[in-house]
Formats: sequence, structure tokens, C-alpha cells
Amino acid sequence: MLPVTDESKIHDVAVLKIEAAELPHVTLGDWSEIQEADAVTVIASLYGYGSHLIVTGIVAAKGNATVKPKAPSVRTIIFQAPVRGGFSGAPVFSNATGHVIGIQTTKVFGISKKLDSTRETLAKGVGDIKMGAFSLVDTVKGLIDTLHDDLISGLGSAVDISYAKEMQVEIQNKKN
Repeated sequence: MLPVTDESKIHDVAVLKIEAAELPHVTLGDWSEIQEADAVTVIASLYGYGSHLIVTGIVAAKGNATVKPKAPSVRTIIFQAPVRGGFSGAPVFSNATGHVIGIQTTKVFGISKKLDSTRETLAKGVGDIKMGAFSLVDTVKGLIDTLHDDLISGLGSAVDISYAKEMQVEIQNKKN
């Protein structure tokens, strides 16, 4: 993996360098290649199955959004497609051009705010209730975690592919 840069920290993107020739590859596209209502395809790893999942959807919106608290806003694509936890890092393709126009970052909706709040409270260690050898608190927290991880949402978000392209240039300039 190439060195972590300021851009990679801000945008939560990594660029990998593979020393090989004549490998199949994709073309990195451009933010301007898609508009609202355009079709997109996501090719994600399906954890635990050793294969990939191809999902299609449409662009619901694109604009600036904050990926992490207190981080600068980034160009983000919101799309309607069945996504789940673990899809992060998947390429998002424009169906019109076949180019990668984004990198999957999150599913927009996960578990309810109430369940998420309960999970956070349980994670802080509020005590425990034992039923024989089983911890009721750990069991409930585990159930909420599983629901959150496996829940399929109809909305996902992707960071604009230009950040990866900018990091490639930044890394190349540091070598020269």
C-alpha cells in the first residue's frame, strides 16, 4: 500500500500500487459523467461468501457532504441500490460510460437511532445481567450489531473518484 497522505486521511480513501504489467483494469471516470437519475452499478465483496455481488441502482443526488465529524466536506454521490455494511471501498460504475465514478463509503440508513443509541449505551459498560453463563447485555448488543451489519439499505453513498486520482498525482509528485 502506498503511504497515507493528508488527502487519504480526510477522504478515507487508499490507493494501492501493484507491480505488474498487462493486468485487466478499469477506467477511472469523472464526477461530471453522472447526473441524478443516471444508472450506476456497484461491485462489492460479499463477506463470508468468497465472491462478489453486483447491484444496480440510480443516482438520487450528488453534492458536498461531510464523511466524518469535523472533516471538510467531500463530493459525494447518493444512490438508490441495495447496499449493506461491508460494501465500503467497492467501485461505483457509471452504466452509461462503464467508468468508475465513485468509491462506496457508507449505507445511508442503518439501524434506527434508538437501537444505535442503545448499542452505544451498552458498549459503555452499564453493568450486566447474567442468565446462567450468558451475559444478557452482551447478547442484546451482539444482536443489535448483527442487525446493523447485515441490514440492507436502499441508499448508499460514494465519494467522488477524483480524490483517488488526486492522490495518485500527489504520490507521483512526491517520488519526483
